[in-house]
Amino acid sequence: MVAALQSEPVTCIPGLPPHLTVVPPAPNRSDDPNGAEKREVWEAWALDLARYRLARKEELRKDPSLIKWELKRCELSVSYFMAVWGNLFEPRHDPENGIIGGDKMWLPFEIQVRMLNWIDSCMESSGNDRDGIVSKCRDMGATWVMCCYLTHGWLFKYPFNALLLSRNQSLVDSKSDDAMFSKIEFIISRLPTWMIPEGFSLKDKRWNSELMLINPATRTQIKGESTNSNAGRSGRYTMIVVDEAAFVPDLGPVWAGLGATTFHRFAVSSESLKQGPDFHNLGVNNKNPIGRRPALFTMDWWDHPLHTPEWLESEKQRYEASNQLDDFYQEYLRDARSGDRSWVYPSAMNLTIDADVHYIDMGHLYATIDPGQRDQTAIVWIQEQGSKYAVVGAYESNGKPAAFYSTIILGEPDFDADWSYTTADLQFMEWTKSLPTQYLRNGSFFGDVSGHSVFGATMDSFYSILREKGIHVNKDRMPDGQAVGFRREARTHKGRQEALREILPSFVFSNDHNAPYALKCLQENKYPPETGKSTTEGRAAKHDDSSHIVTAIEYFAVHRKLAHSMDELSEKRAKRKMSNNRGVFDRWRPGSRAGQRNPGLT
Repeated sequence: MVAALQSEPVTCIPGLPPHLTVVPPAPNRSDDPNGAEKREVWEAWALDLARYRLARKEELRKDPSLIKWELKRCELSVSYFMAVWGNLFEPRHDPENGIIGGDKMWLPFEIQVRMLNWIDSCMESSGNDRDGIVSKCRDMGATWVMCCYLTHGWLFKYPFNALLLSRNQSLVDSKSDDAMFSKIEFIISRLPTWMIPEGFSLKDKRWNSELMLINPATRTQIKGESTNSNAGRSGRYTMIVVDEAAFVPDLGPVWAGLGATTFHRFAVSSESLKQGPDFHNLGVNNKNPIGRRPALFTMDWWDHPLHTPEWLESEKQRYEASNQLDDFYQEYLRDARSGDRSWVYPSAMNLTIDADVHYIDMGHLYATIDPGQRDQTAIVWIQEQGSKYAVVGAYESNGKPAAFYSTIILGEPDFDADWSYTTADLQFMEWTKSLPTQYLRNGSFFGDVSGHSVFGATMDSFYSILREKGIHVNKDRMPDGQAVGFRREARTHKGRQEALREILPSFVFSNDHNAPYALKCLQENKYPPETGKSTTEGRAAKHDDSSHIVTAIEYFAVHRKLAHSMDELSEKRAKRKMSNNRGVFDRWRPGSRAGQRNPGLT
């Protein structure tokens, strides 16, 4: 494993050879600086896994005595069953964009293996986390993962009776590729004959009838229904799965009723409020005490090792061209409240203060500034803590010169100056005084381009005054005073808002040093009332007490996005390498050349 990835959490598939046991992680956030490298590592692992699958199949063909041991490996590990014997179907076919439909080896993403482990942990729990909510980005294969878990239970567990629900019956059992039973049948149809229960045939209506799949050897079964107020009330089930749950009308009463017939309820969906808030409130927006919450599992777009920032931008443009940008934010960024025309960052309502988050003496520390001369100046301190951006401090004041704010940043009050420090100012400086001084000079300060504007007769700028004090803010201007070209679009209201919306799911907020105020500002940041045909797209937020802290955070997001874009060349090099063998394992956007060279790989 490359050095950049050694600190990542480890997800394993027991039963695989040692060089395949650890599943390489995907990027841990939207702007992970090691994203391209991680995608390359996963791709190499997936190609090795594809080779192992073929070799293992041939090994068992030559020596059938090994089959009983292989069955035991599959029984003991659903992730091994998926990785070695799982197949799935790609219905999309778009050769111009490298998408070749058909059967695909299931070469799992790390997030998919973690989802299987999470389901297992819910099934083993007797507390409130025995129920589970999966909030997912589109195109993550979450329904396929759930169907794989159900297939494994149907094959290897006893007792095991499962119920599948969706918003209508056709999405449970039909000839459509979208139906859950269709996915389960596809997985079964690609298994070797020695893994199929004795006497079972998909064509035999005794065992595979509409909305019912029975294992003749054990009598385990998977049943299907559409969601209604009486769903699931006629039986008892090991587990119940509600797919596309956010789109189920009156999910709340349905969910409550299912609790009487099973110990383990699961709801899987992308985010939406179109049919009501029940799914959102069960999961992401659950404000109940921890002991009363179902377990929550999230799948973000960057958890897919083949989804790049370029892919996300392409998808966004496709939705924007159809005037469906709100749907994009809901389904790809899991922002259920997108479309609310009042709030700039509706998803901030889902964020909360975390008492366990504090500034720590490790991890890169940033400070971001929205400077003001006669207006408010806001400064927010943000620390990179693993996969999260932790807001660990926030400060705001009005009508003070740049030199005053340098004392706040340095934690060194100047009592000889004609400034009046409040008790809160002095307490805040006790904290900033303790911060490492090296972050002042290593490009960790971000700011608004207006901070380079000349103020009055001093012929000096806000940032140059800070620089005299040893505080170096990233510049956005070339020597001739022009804004750096590739930053102009990102400096628009729309560009700033989009940059922050993309990384906001990675934010957490400390309860220290006024950080809760930063969250409050994000949650209260609103657009002015709409007039005529105006829309929120590209509009400035309402200028009020919340706007300055928010603008400072927006400029942090812009700088992080632009810094990430500097890796574009290395990303393109990684993509060129990926294209050489993508057909072997890319089940979502596969190329066909590798598969054509060796049909056995598909």
